[in-house]
Amino acid sequence: VRVERARRLLNLGERDAAERELATALHADLPLAIAAEAWYHLGLLRLRSGGAVYAFRQAARYPARAAPALFWLGTALARTHRRAEARAAWRSVEQHYPTSIWTARALLSLASLTEDDWRVTDGTLAEVDRRFPGSPFAAEAFWRRGWLRWRLGRFAEAEAIWRRGADVLSRSPRAPAMLYWAAKARERQGRGARVHLEHNARRYPLTYYGQRARSRLGWPAPARVPPQGEGLPADRFATAHEELGALGFHREAANEAEALLTEALLPPDRDPAILRFIAVHRSRAGEIPASVAAAAEAVAAALYGGSTADTELWTLAYPRAYWDQVRVAADAARVDPYLVLAVTREESRFDPRAVSPAGAVGLMQLLPETASALAGRRMTPRDLADPGISLRYGSAYLGGALRRFRGSVVPALVAYNAGPAAARRVSRQPGDPDLVIESIPFAETRAYVQRVLETYGIYRWLYK
Repeated sequence: VRVERARRLLNLGERDAAERELATALHADLPLAIAAEAWYHLGLLRLRSGGAVYAFRQAARYPARAAPALFWLGTALARTHRRAEARAAWRSVEQHYPTSIWTARALLSLASLTEDDWRVTDGTLAEVDRRFPGSPFAAEAFWRRGWLRWRLGRFAEAEAIWRRGADVLSRSPRAPAMLYWAAKARERQGRGARVHLEHNARRYPLTYYGQRARSRLGWPAPARVPPQGEGLPADRFATAHEELGALGFHREAANEAEALLTEALLPPDRDPAILRFIAVHRSRAGEIPASVAAAAEAVAAALYGGSTADTELWTLAYPRAYWDQVRVAADAARVDPYLVLAVTREESRFDPRAVSPAGAVGLMQLLPETASALAGRRMTPRDLADPGISLRYGSAYLGGALRRFRGSVVPALVAYNAGPAAARRVSRQPGDPDLVIESIPFAETRAYVQRVLETYGIYRWLYK
């Protein structure tokens, strides 16, 4: 009962209360599987403090939880500078669970421990590609192998690795980055880079690095494709979900379509027409987070696959949700409302009840203590689940960061994600803006900044 109560508290953003419930539950004589789950979640809650190591060691005793528990054990040990023990934990994942995605993550983490010997690091990263070909982990390994060489001034080798990675993993979100940086590596060799930039701008025009390529080439934004028509098919009988949608039973129509996807077992390339149908009818039912999730999956083929999508699908994936409240909050904070939308989409997918593992709550994912400082009074997770309150104080924080950094969006986004100290370090870096972003020390923050900038560009392309 206490473990279930802890789950509910976590969903409400009450991290401290959830931790107390889990700690109390673990004093009872729990079945091993439930105890392992409790230890695992307690470890995640304590990852930023000193209690995670013991919790993950306990969770790893249960086979069903062992692989992720050992991975996070290594992460907790590395955070406390116990590198040899971290290495042993990650090697244990590799040894006992060789085909698990946790092994791929463990190998990537092991590579980060050996960057003082770049050849050892390169060998570990090459192992990720060999054992998990075509996966997101292989794409990350290709990217990091090129980056190792860039930092050593081995620009021809970096270009070759990035070009191969972009060719082999052309549908990966890492492909536009590899093509763009292959162009920069080519420039460092004193050679023309226009071919790489044009390929990037044509195939991936709305990705972050596709937008950067278009900007450098001086190309206009890509043309928007008019919406498709909608209606029941004339050449066959309508399916159940199509009939329900035509009758206005939007939630039921989306449920029926989702059941089709589940039965079809088609991931990762699920039927884009059904995903689109789900997005349309979830939106009409007022279920914006579910609509965005389905539309984003459908539109990924246009972002990374070289295909096209019409404006209706783009607006479902990038809606002007809560638009009236966004404009009020953005005007008060003196921030572009499309930047507020971009941050909100990437923070919560417009789910006002979203809670992060770190305890951030609501549309703009504010920590209660941060919101309390902005509001001048105590703000609870329940307060921050109110869309208007979240938008007001999230926009205020973003606006303050923009003014602090003289309108520079990159350090403002770093401040929003990782705090003002990290943002000050980024703001002091001179020179190439691409290098500034790729040199952000925290991988999560670096990816966050690029996602928000990509989304911001898409919002301006769609609506301005």
